[in-house]
Amino acid sequence: MHPSMATLSTHRHLRLFALCALYFAQGLPYGFISVSLVAWLAEQGLTTAETGQLLFWAGVPWSLKFLWGPVIDRYTIASMGRRRPWIIVAQALMALSVLSMGVLDDPAHQLLGLSWLICLHNVFNSMQDVAVDALAVDILKDDERGKANGLMWGSKYLGTSVGGAGIATVLAWSGFQMALIVQVVILFAIMCIPVFVRERPGEKRMPWSEGAADPGVLASRPTSMAGVVRSLVKAFSLRSSLVGALVAVTCYIPFGISDAVSPVFFTQDLGWSSESYAQIVGGPGMICGLIAAIVGGWLVDRFGARTMMAIGFVGGAIAFVLFGLFESVWHNTSIVVFYLCFQQFFVSLSTVGKFALFMRVSWVRVAGTQFTAYMALLNLSRSIGNLSAGPLDARLDYGEIFVVCGVFLFLVTLLLPFIDPGQTRRVLGGSSGDEEGVA
Repeated sequence: MHPSMATLSTHRHLRLFALCALYFAQGLPYGFISVSLVAWLAEQGLTTAETGQLLFWAGVPWSLKFLWGPVIDRYTIASMGRRRPWIIVAQALMALSVLSMGVLDDPAHQLLGLSWLICLHNVFNSMQDVAVDALAVDILKDDERGKANGLMWGSKYLGTSVGGAGIATVLAWSGFQMALIVQVVILFAIMCIPVFVRERPGEKRMPWSEGAADPGVLASRPTSMAGVVRSLVKAFSLRSSLVGALVAVTCYIPFGISDAVSPVFFTQDLGWSSESYAQIVGGPGMICGLIAAIVGGWLVDRFGARTMMAIGFVGGAIAFVLFGLFESVWHNTSIVVFYLCFQQFFVSLSTVGKFALFMRVSWVRVAGTQFTAYMALLNLSRSIGNLSAGPLDARLDYGEIFVVCGVFLFLVTLLLPFIDPGQTRRVLGGSSGDEEGVA
C-alpha cells in the first residue's frame, strides 16, 4: 500500500500515532487549566474558594460526557468515516475555545467569564475524548489494545505535563495571550492528522471529496436513537458487561477515599508542607504513573487486561494495607515517598488494563455510548470514595482507613474472573474491521 493511501484501519503504526496525538491534545489544555493557570491566578490573589469554583466548572462537562455517546454513535457523515467527522469538529472547537479566552483583558478579575469559557472548552474536550475512545474501540485489533491504551494514557500524562510545566514557563515569560496562542497552534497541528488521514479505504477526506461510506460502517450504525438505547440494553444484558459495570463503579472508591484523606493526613498529621506533598505526587509519582502506562500497555497485550487489572488492584491493596498497619514508618520520608510512588504505579497499571478490558467488552454498534458509560461509572466511583472519606474519618483512625481501602480493593479484584473479554463479540458479533489486515 502506498503511504499516501494509508488509513487508520489498515495501518497499525499510523493509528497508534493518531490516537496518542489526540490524547496528548486532551491533556495539554487540562494541564494548563488545572496547574499553570490556577497557580498564575493564585499569585494575583485568587482565593481557595475561587480556585475550587474554577476547577468545578472545568470538571462539569466530564461528569456529563456520557451524554455524547448516543449522539456520536447515531449521527455522523458516514462517507467520511464513523468517528473522524466528530473528532475534526471537536478538535477545532477545542482550539477555538482556548483562543476565545484571549478576549479577557484581565482574567484574574473576570473569573465568571473565564469559568464559562473553561467550561465551554471542556465540553468540546470531552466530546473529542468520547469520539476518540469510540474510534479506538472500532479500529484497534485485539492484539494491540493493551499497547495502544498504555501509549494513549501515557500521551495524556505527557500532554498534562507539557500543559502544566511547559505552558507555565510561557505564561511566566510571555504572558497569558502567548500561552493561549502556543496551545492553539499545537491543537490545530494535531487536528491535521484526522483531517488528512481517512479512517478506512475509499472514504472521503472531506464532504466535497470523492469517496463513499464503508459498508461495514453503514451496517453497524444504529438507525435511530431508540436503536441506540435498544442496542445498549442488549450490550449490557451480557454477564461480562454487567460485571464490568460493577467493577467500574467500585474499583476507584478506595482511591477516592485516599484522594480526600491523604492531603489532610500528610500536611496536618505528618507535618509535610503542601508544596512537598504536591511535588512528590506530581513529580516522582507522575513519572511512575507514566512508566506504568507505557510498560503496562505491552504487558496487557502479553498477559491480558484482566491479569494486569488484577496485578494493579492487588498491588494497590497491598500498599494500602501495609501502609495502614505499620504506623511506625510514617515519619520515614523515604518509605512514605516510596509508598506514594508505588501506589501511583499500580493505579496507572490497573487503569491501562481497565481501558483495554472495557474496550474489549464494548459492542462496536454502540461503542461510543457503552465505553463512555464505563468511564462515567469510573468517575462516579471516585466521587463515591470522596464522599465516603468524611464518615470514615469520623469513625476510624488513618491507619484503619488505609487498611479498609486495601481490603475493599482486594474484594473488587475477586469480581474479575467473572468477566469474559470475548463474550460480547462472540455473542453479539464484531465489525468488519475485525477482519481487516494490518499494513
